[in-house]
Amino acid sequence: MSKFPLTVNFTEAIVREVKGDDEIGLLRFEFVAAAFRDASLADFIWESKLPLNYKFIVEKALKDVSVEDSGKRDIYARLCRPNLFDNGTKEIWLDKRTGGMCMAISSQALRITGIDDT
Repeated sequence: MSKFPLTVNFTEAIVREVKGDDEIGLLRFEFVAAAFRDASLADFIWESKLPLNYKFIVEKALKDVSVEDSGKRDIYARLCRPNLFDNGTKEIWLDKRTGGMCMAISSQALRITGIDDT
């Protein structure tokens, strides 16, 4: 049994549909593929994967990215990679599995104070 039965069955169905020199089948396949590609680029799909405060995070951590000028897919892809900010003392990224934001803080960014410090 295949690990991805739906994908395999769908792929097999497409191959059966466009088998040979059937121009109608090829055009239908091309239309379906284009529709899937266009749907995968839609902002509303990618925005649902972004954290609620993604605009704030982009503003603070991704100085070279504009929320207004970038697609949600591009912002998602950028946030899924580690991003240094605050003079390289902090790093933030989006966990694809949980959708949560992760942050690492270097020791240079920490300031430990004692009881007598004011």
